[in-house]
Amino acid sequence: HAAGGLAVVNVNATAASNRLTGNGPAPIALLGEDRDAVFTHPDRTDNDGTLVTPDARRQVSEHVVVEGVAYYRYGRTRTFNGDLGDDEEGAAFDAVNNLSETRGRGTGMSAQVTRTAPLAARDNHFIAGGGLDAARTEFHFAAERAQLTADRGTTRTGVFDEEAFVDLRSRVLTASAFLTNTWSVTPAIGLT
Repeated sequence: HAAGGLAVVNVNATAASNRLTGNGPAPIALLGEDRDAVFTHPDRTDNDGTLVTPDARRQVSEHVVVEGVAYYRYGRTRTFNGDLGDDEEGAAFDAVNNLSETRGRGTGMSAQVTRTAPLAARDNHFIAGGGLDAARTEFHFAAERAQLTADRGTTRTGVFDEEAFVDLRSRVLTASAFLTNTWSVTPAIGLT
């Protein structure tokens, strides 16, 4: 790049979405009745994620470069897990649907200035910069009382265990700064 040249800017984006089914192992007695049987179902996990990252670089002068990067990240995971319940025999509900959702968002940026002008007629490499990152996470959980179906699936009832609800939220903010300088005492020795 020539001194005072145009900035180079890149933007990268990544997105993913999937649905995973992870039914666990079935007891031997159940498999003896039906080799395709599962102990309980459904056992689903849905994942969605996005990441966008722009970065830029500019040669300000012969010896000075300014660089920066930013990002935005979003992720969500939802689970639906039908299980055999712990209720007593003869109870109205003999199964449970464990439902959860986790959401995370993060954003941040960092920038640095690099100066490579000689110092006392020796190579010198000076870098100064800083960054700021913020994140927020939420987790929700509920246990829905259910009934086991003939094929060992679970029903949706809308009746929830009031004592099992979980609602967590967190936020994090981090700021950083850095400085470093490497001066070449000789062609083979650098002082940092």
